Amino acid sequence: MEALFDIHHASVAKNELKLGISTDDDLPYVASADQKKIAFVRNGELWFYNLENNEIIKVFSFVQKKSDYLRDRYDQHDIRILNMDAEGNMYFTVYGYMNRGQYEGRVALVLYQYIRAENRIEELVYIPVDEPYQTLKENIGEFAYVNSRDVFYFHMYQKIYSYDLITRKLSELALDVDKDQVVVLQDLKYVAWQDNPDPRLAENIYMMDMESGEIQTIHAIPGYNILLMDKIDSNIVYGFVKEKDIVVYEDGRVVAPLSIVEIASVDKKVLKRYEEDGFYVSDLQVRDNVVELFRVQKVNSDGKTSYTPAPEDYIMNQIRSEAPLLSVTTRVTEEALTELYLTMPAGFTMAGLPKELSTVNTIISQDPTVRLMETEQEKVSYYPYIMGRIAGSYKEANGAVAVAEERIGVVLNNKMQLVWERGVKESSHSIRRLENMTWTVTSDRTLESCLELMLSYQGNPVSMKQLSGQEKPVYEILESFSRYTPVRLTGVTLENVLYFVSSGKPVIAMTNAKDAVLIYGYDAFNLMIINPKRNTAEKVGMQDGKEMFEKAGNVFISYLD
Repeated sequence: MEALFDIHHASVAKNELKLGISTDDDLPYVASADQKKIAFVRNGELWFYNLENNEIIKVFSFVQKKSDYLRDRYDQHDIRILNMDAEGNMYFTVYGYMNRGQYEGRVALVLYQYIRAENRIEELVYIPVDEPYQTLKENIGEFAYVNSRDVFYFHMYQKIYSYDLITRKLSELALDVDKDQVVVLQDLKYVAWQDNPDPRLAENIYMMDMESGEIQTIHAIPGYNILLMDKIDSNIVYGFVKEKDIVVYEDGRVVAPLSIVEIASVDKKVLKRYEEDGFYVSDLQVRDNVVELFRVQKVNSDGKTSYTPAPEDYIMNQIRSEAPLLSVTTRVTEEALTELYLTMPAGFTMAGLPKELSTVNTIISQDPTVRLMETEQEKVSYYPYIMGRIAGSYKEANGAVAVAEERIGVVLNNKMQLVWERGVKESSHSIRRLENMTWTVTSDRTLESCLELMLSYQGNPVSMKQLSGQEKPVYEILESFSRYTPVRLTGVTLENVLYFVSSGKPVIAMTNAKDAVLIYGYDAFNLMIINPKRNTAEKVGMQDGKEMFEKAGNVFISYLD
């Protein structure tokens, strides 16, 4: 059950706006500099609350006074507030399916301006797209802003754009920029991004003043590449990785452990630096005022470099975060059990129910359409699809599979191919045609032998000589030679990997840093594998196989139809 926001249910005595029964306690909002004007989004509607005169204005909504609800409340859109000035004027975007108006039935991103003195909204930009809201929301980055010079910045489809609202000129500021490689410092009006998503090619971090458009550069130090990681307070967190420390595994993963981590201000002043001999930072996470460092150590085995987990470390930040202006609290009653309430800023007294107003939509004569050159996600993304909705976007299949398993769903990729689904795996299955194929291993390169068998099974025989001449990871070789879509399943449990075998697709599984077997069947107690090292088809106990693959890092590769 989800309660719809109704201003008439406000709790005047406690200075709270009632949100009601809901599982969604996230309330996007912005406030003016004097904190007396607040805008927030709830149930696909944008509200503006003027605390000084106790007026609340429904700035944008598809819902009409005489509503059929089926059309008005179709919830395949969202609203993002970009910025608000001291007077309460603001820019916001509406993106997704358009329920009403001249764009009804289309999917788009529309930029609006709210002019408070005239209590009206004006459409400035209309960007049509050719995909449903559920995937569109995953392809829109967090960065969007309109500055005082009437320049609209936004991040979509791995590109950062600038659009001059006066000259109507669209420019591409950056190409091939992933969402997680953009950091927005909203309070300072700065944005930073990494120049290349591939850590082997990343040489610069760019920082742009969103008001002036001026761009500064942080260069990698000689012999290192530079990776933008996160932000803390109003500072960026980045790291340096030695070029020789970057490892490309056979499943195509690029591992770039950081030797040095730095926290720097927007004027490029280094505030803190972390470096410890013998340890590398594989990832980090900012939690409140602490940067948690996930560390690894280098291991050389059979002439190959890999990394093994090491104890975490931390960078403490001395600056304390300020308490949020608005907070969502709960109340429990016998009639409704748990309900959510929005608590107003300290010191504010609600004299009575807020007066409710609505905006007027200005009719414009000039065509606001802006068409992007490319509106497709080029890189592979994986989407867990839960109860009719996409619950996030993942670069690797393992993250999406974990969500779909926990929440009972399926996994799709950005090509809308079915990757994995829970609950349909057969209790036992064997790919007999693969088992009965004739093969002879002429090399101790077991990984290439498994790849040769997989390609032959797909109807695309490739010789071992062709495969051995490829100086690329197996995943990339499979991309080159197979007519099917390869999928990296590293980190997925053996139980979930067997879904692919159940659907007739063998799986390459690493048994150590350089050797592999091909899984072609299973039953309740055993795995059926082709072991090129022994030149045999054999059975392995399910538990023994699970332990063997886990020890090797659960590195699996298969493909999609």
